[in-house]
Amino acid sequence: MIHKPHQQWKNERQQTLTIETALALRQLRTAFPIKVMVAEGKQLLIPDRGYQSIPFLPDMPQPVHLLDEAGLTTPPISVTMFVEEQALDALGQAVHEQFPSLEATTWGAWSGEFAALEVTATRATKSQAIAYVSQYYQIPQARILAFGDDRNDLDMLQFAGTGIAMGNAKPDVLAIADAVTTTNAEDGVAQYLQQYFKIK
Repeated sequence: MIHKPHQQWKNERQQTLTIETALALRQLRTAFPIKVMVAEGKQLLIPDRGYQSIPFLPDMPQPVHLLDEAGLTTPPISVTMFVEEQALDALGQAVHEQFPSLEATTWGAWSGEFAALEVTATRATKSQAIAYVSQYYQIPQARILAFGDDRNDLDMLQFAGTGIAMGNAKPDVLAIADAVTTTNAEDGVAQYLQQYFKIK
């Protein structure tokens, strides 16, 4: 999803999953202990069941619409599955094998019972989005700063002129970063930008 929040922008872009594909992902629930699946879009947040206390999501103990044939009427940009951390790799492999045209990556850089696996179209990557925006605004690739903490940020950090990992980033993100700042909880992005732009 490439957009300007709270604005209408004629150059907005999004790459979606078909409704049929999003619904077909539900079959993974039979083999994996998925706590909740959520279809997401610009103004779309539809879970397969009620939930509470999941990081980054507003509580929905009693959703108005569910992730089923009646509830999902708009193609989503992603379907995110929340599972125990130890199930992530096997679930990602199952997505790859059963849905080879899709991409499954982790985000959030936390561990525990609500680890997130996000499923999108294969070319719906952060680097593709940054390339589109940088071309539109004529920003040289070398001048792009990007911050990330999880595997869904890897391609973006490699594309950017300077890829910065958060202090709490996953090991493979830290390994490819040009620089590392403090953690999300310590306002690492703000700290890096203050130093970079010499803001007092």
